[in-house]
Amino acid sequence: KKKEFPEEFIGQLIREIVCHEVGHTLGLRHNFKGSTFRTLAGLNSKQKPADTSGSVMDYNPVNVAVDTPQGYWAPSALGPYDFWAIEYGYRPTKKVSDLVKIASRGAEKGLDYGTDEDVGRGDPFVNRWDAGADPIAYANKRIRYVERLRKDLIERTVEKGEGYQNLRRAFDTLLFEIANAGGLAAQFVGGYRMNRDHRGQAHARDPIQIVPAAKQREGLKFVCENILSDKHFQFPPELLRKLATPHWMHWGAFPSRDIAYPLHDRVLRVQTAVLSYFTYPGTLRRIYDAESMVGEKEDSFTLVELFETVQGAVWSELASKPSTRPTDRKPYISSTRRNLQRFYVEELTGIALDPNDSWMPGAVRTLARHQVKQLSMTIGNYLANNSAGIDTYTHSHLEECQTLLRKTLEAAFQLGGSSGGGLLFF
Repeated sequence: KKKEFPEEFIGQLIREIVCHEVGHTLGLRHNFKGSTFRTLAGLNSKQKPADTSGSVMDYNPVNVAVDTPQGYWAPSALGPYDFWAIEYGYRPTKKVSDLVKIASRGAEKGLDYGTDEDVGRGDPFVNRWDAGADPIAYANKRIRYVERLRKDLIERTVEKGEGYQNLRRAFDTLLFEIANAGGLAAQFVGGYRMNRDHRGQAHARDPIQIVPAAKQREGLKFVCENILSDKHFQFPPELLRKLATPHWMHWGAFPSRDIAYPLHDRVLRVQTAVLSYFTYPGTLRRIYDAESMVGEKEDSFTLVELFETVQGAVWSELASKPSTRPTDRKPYISSTRRNLQRFYVEELTGIALDPNDSWMPGAVRTLARHQVKQLSMTIGNYLANNSAGIDTYTHSHLEECQTLLRKTLEAAFQLGGSSGGGLLFF
């Protein structure tokens, strides 16, 4: 029998929603840095703080404890930012100095602010639907949720006598939860922390703080281990056969044209959604520019490290040999890995051949071309030494990728002319 949600749970969610919307009527905007106010351990501790977020104006996810005491499921009290913003907007005063004094507190803990237009601009602490002071720690927590829920997913989602359509929806939900976790961690690579502190304020910080290199590497490692691998994308055949397509059709909702679950498309969508962040021109430009903002004696995360780490993770099979002889039924490089590798080659060659220096810095394109050359040589050496011991799927895949890489190295730019320039392959 399905358990009903406790009244306390529903009440806390309603309280937060009401406070959030009333905040809008009072003139407050979203504050997507509010959730960084407390640590994850602090949210679900014996103290059980009611102000689980620095602001009810954030999009705070439901707080669910796994191996710790359960704290409040949703903010049950206004956060420090909410009190501060309302005081600035509504405190009765005729003195400008009073407002200046209130505003000067901006660098205090819990008063950080980042709103809608700040999402996706390089600050990994400005997110919707995350919790805790460390988004990577939250991403790890979500991955643990997925692992736990998948173990008995059928029993959780399908009652006896029901169809399996709900299982498919739950499977998709967990799959894209992995993508969301990867996105939170990926943002630390090339990340800047944006501050709105003014000169002369107490504890004022620089407007731009480069995310420490160690933290960027932590985010990159999370992505390599959890997204750019098969770790979370191997499923029992009996589960895949039960992912029934819904037959309900209405405005804007249509049954799938393919009865079978599109596993490869779904997995590739998850992986490329995260990997694309590392090949996005804005990310690459931020990493390149950040090298000039870090002191000579300080550790700095570089473009070279990004390219080499990602390429090593995506093409890890080329660093070893099969432990047993592969077959076309059990290929050396799995189907999901081949899809990811093909996408990576397309992204890498696209960067190497991008003529728009104003969007993609020339140094990035040069480095990408170097990686194209290295990968082409590595694949060539692997084929030369192992072609007789690999399966047809893997062999044909490597040959195709090497051809694309070689064509990129042979490409030349044709500049000028009446057409305004173009790209030719010889």
